[in-house]
Amino acid sequence: MKKIKFLATLSVFSLFGAAPLMLTAKAANAEGVTLSGIELEDAYSLGDKVYIPKDATLIDGEKTVKVVSSYLTYPNGSNVSSRSYTLDAFGKYKLVLNGEDGVTYAKEFTVWQDVYAFGGSKSSIDYGKLNKSFNENGYAEGLRLELAEGDTFTYSKPIDLSKSTYQKLIYWNLTDYSNNPIAHSMTVRITDAYDPNNYFTITNSRGTYFYENYVSAAYNGGRAVGLSKDDSGSIVIGGTTYRVSSTGGTTLSANNPTSKAYNNLSYFLDTSNPSNYRIYASTDAASDYALITEFNNSSAYNTTFHGFKTGLVYLSFTASGFSGIDKAPIEIGEIAGIKGSDLNPMDYYKDTINPIVEVSSKKKAKVKGGVEIAIPEAKAYDETGLKGEVVSSVWFGYDSSSRKMISTKNGRFTPNELGIYTIIYKATDVYQNVTEERVDLYVSDFGEKGIDFAVKPLKDVKAGSTVIFDNYEATSLNDDCVTEIELLFPNGEKETIEGGSSLMLPYSGTYKATYRYHDGFYSGFSEYSFDVIETTKATFSEKRVSLPHYFMKGASYSIDVPASYTYGPKGKTKDDVDCYVKFDGGSYVSVDYKDVTITGSESVQLKFNPKSNPDDVIETEAIAIVDAGFDPSAKRVDLTKYFVGDFIGRNSLTSDGKDADYVTYLADKSGSTKMEFINKLLLSSFVFNFSAENVSKVRLNLVSFYDSSKKVEIVFEGGVVSVNGRSNPVTKRFDNEMVSVLYSASTNKLDVAGASFEVPNDFEKDSLLLEVEVEGATRGSSAINVSKIGNQVFKSNSTRDRVQPMVSVDFPESVAHVGDTIEIVKPNVADVLTPVSDKNILLSVIKNAGGSVTDMVDKNSKEVIKNVNDFSKNYQIELNAYGAYVITYDIKDGMGNSIYGGLKGMVSVLDMDAPTIVTKIDSYTIRANEESDLPHIEATDNMTASDKLEIWYLIYDSKNCLTAQIPDGDKVNIKEKGRYTVYVTVQDEEGNVAYGEYALIVE
Repeated sequence: MKKIKFLATLSVFSLFGAAPLMLTAKAANAEGVTLSGIELEDAYSLGDKVYIPKDATLIDGEKTVKVVSSYLTYPNGSNVSSRSYTLDAFGKYKLVLNGEDGVTYAKEFTVWQDVYAFGGSKSSIDYGKLNKSFNENGYAEGLRLELAEGDTFTYSKPIDLSKSTYQKLIYWNLTDYSNNPIAHSMTVRITDAYDPNNYFTITNSRGTYFYENYVSAAYNGGRAVGLSKDDSGSIVIGGTTYRVSSTGGTTLSANNPTSKAYNNLSYFLDTSNPSNYRIYASTDAASDYALITEFNNSSAYNTTFHGFKTGLVYLSFTASGFSGIDKAPIEIGEIAGIKGSDLNPMDYYKDTINPIVEVSSKKKAKVKGGVEIAIPEAKAYDETGLKGEVVSSVWFGYDSSSRKMISTKNGRFTPNELGIYTIIYKATDVYQNVTEERVDLYVSDFGEKGIDFAVKPLKDVKAGSTVIFDNYEATSLNDDCVTEIELLFPNGEKETIEGGSSLMLPYSGTYKATYRYHDGFYSGFSEYSFDVIETTKATFSEKRVSLPHYFMKGASYSIDVPASYTYGPKGKTKDDVDCYVKFDGGSYVSVDYKDVTITGSESVQLKFNPKSNPDDVIETEAIAIVDAGFDPSAKRVDLTKYFVGDFIGRNSLTSDGKDADYVTYLADKSGSTKMEFINKLLLSSFVFNFSAENVSKVRLNLVSFYDSSKKVEIVFEGGVVSVNGRSNPVTKRFDNEMVSVLYSASTNKLDVAGASFEVPNDFEKDSLLLEVEVEGATRGSSAINVSKIGNQVFKSNSTRDRVQPMVSVDFPESVAHVGDTIEIVKPNVADVLTPVSDKNILLSVIKNAGGSVTDMVDKNSKEVIKNVNDFSKNYQIELNAYGAYVITYDIKDGMGNSIYGGLKGMVSVLDMDAPTIVTKIDSYTIRANEESDLPHIEATDNMTASDKLEIWYLIYDSKNCLTAQIPDGDKVNIKEKGRYTVYVTVQDEEGNVAYGEYALIVE
């Protein structure tokens, strides 16, 4: 219950029931006026009320007058006039009492903040002896909390993290010996004193049993991470490899119920690298500190923590997941260096920290006399709260005895004298702590403008070109002019960019540019229009074509040619691309780049140009042709020819004369050797089974097909394997038995000879080329034996290709709504032995609505999507009705092997709309102890007929207990008179439910 202050001074108690602190009002204020009938205190508690009695009087000398009115100035500067005031904010207050005959009385008092505070009223705290483990470590006494579930304990004194780069944040324990923990989650939150939305948390999670004890950390509501040391992990910190623990946090020991030993937890913050805070934890039993996480590590987090404004923070503690308890017994031995008797007494936090004032300009600057300037903006911050906004004043000769204040209007003024003008910024917090900042402005001459700005014309700009918008000169007195450019396109679109930025202009026509410039004091704008010429000859969007390192004789390929566009009043228009090929150094001939058949024997060279612009040419280098014995008519290949380089493929026999379950590639030179697989592969389907003979080291390079700078490097040496520098022992050695390299697309893990590594699939279109490098080879005796690549088995003297292609594709989300549009993309396809061209990838999309099957059309081109193989664009499908939309890719390799039944995906458009209740009832009356009908509720639905809707009536009494559950049409008999609530549920055939309610009066 809140206390009401009147007539007499009441005691102010601490949060913990300590002895009362007796405070009395001053006998008189500065004018000699005294107060009678009410005593006011110097300090109050939050939530207290101050009441002004009607018989309160003021005494001024011999004169006694009644108090006729009053007003209270709150810490934030607001004024309220009343006879009863609630003190609902921390800070300093001023109460003014107005009496008859103009007699006044003023009293200032303060509401201090408790050092230890709770968010609710059920928790409590005291200071006393701690558990034995604390005592053994020199912490005999400390804080003992009884913390209610969901409540927050806050240490109200700000902690300064800037004092040290390594700090113990808290030393604590949940005093619990149970096998099954009594509380499952305890979170310490460190919050920026100047921004409550900037924080990090450290959470201790406990599982079903006492030894399941995990610590994780997160910032600003993002991902919680707890690290575990793992040589196969993808996170490297300080030379040690980690992974994100799958248990939910870093494992630490907990209180042991068997030995009755407590294990207190300490959390540490390392800010030695301001960009990467590290969180550590230790227990009394630990021999070292466990790294919990490193903030801003891109392998663990996908957002950025920018640190704290000044390092001043608040610490708070919450607990949840209680089991068999109402309050969690928490012990705290240290908070940010405060321990022992310094944690006691538990009184008030008296704020003496001045606000922070940040000014948007330099502290010293030059300005022009005679030119109006804007007073630079300033923002103030305070850890407890501000009293109003920042106040500014302008002075001339501020540091002299003859200084004078300069008048301002709308935050602007004009300096009219040579000399120094000073802007004083003042901020006051709720406890009357004051900060002043100053900006000195030097006037050495007079002029007409503060920034000289001129735009330089843009000439011969063509649509589709990228323009650098640095076509201006800006001269600022302080060299701090900033320019933004607002562009209005010919079609009405708008874009705003920073000065000096580049932008591609897709439309021909007239553009309007508005250059807005400003520095700390002056601002202005300049408008400029320029024409952009239509581009009627298409140009390529980029000059790079990704190709395999080898082409296979007789195979057909689709080439990923960059798109080419013309640019006009309506923007870009895609142009066709002409493709030319020449074999073995001959002449170029025209071919379809979507289906290039390799008819040469030695080399292939390709050339491309937009159909409308023969001058924009991309020409490739000559690429070698490999004869792998490809014979589509006989479905035959030669597996010994699929690697090219310093090895010669051959078939092998076992000791009993049978064909070996592998193909051997024998070193053709000594020392460091290399061979490349000739066809593109997919990482999502990657398998490579091999063994090596007479070599010291094998390196597999999985190189992105589209970006050779991206690769996965797998190194085998002795009994150890490393992936991108992370090492692990293996269960099988590559030099004496067959080992496997297998990628799992579902887990993003690469299994290498029994060792597991996290490897995200960063390869564009899932595509890669395989290189094998060998060290310590001896010509004629060193060999690589290959038994499987992807889904294709390699066996000596096997010549048949009967294996289907490999494929991956991103299907649309499986559930959608009517009116949604889905996008269908080209699948990623590869075949180990015979490449797949687009002519062998056929796409169809159908809609099955109630058994009626319809071919779908592209939303933009209106083309029917049935057996289409043009993937120069993505297809847009509008989901125009309920039903199942089936996407099918029929894919064949060069031998005619196909995926049985095609690769299928399905999007279900379901009825997710609840029925609509039409009947509106506020109340209905029936008689007690009689069979009575309830009013029938009418409802409609977008799919289900009204007579098929399922309606129920749930009747609850005044105590919210279920009294009856009645299907629509049945009668109800309620024995007790009173007022009930009927909750109506209406469910359609898809399970969507609508709810309503009305009052039922039983008489």
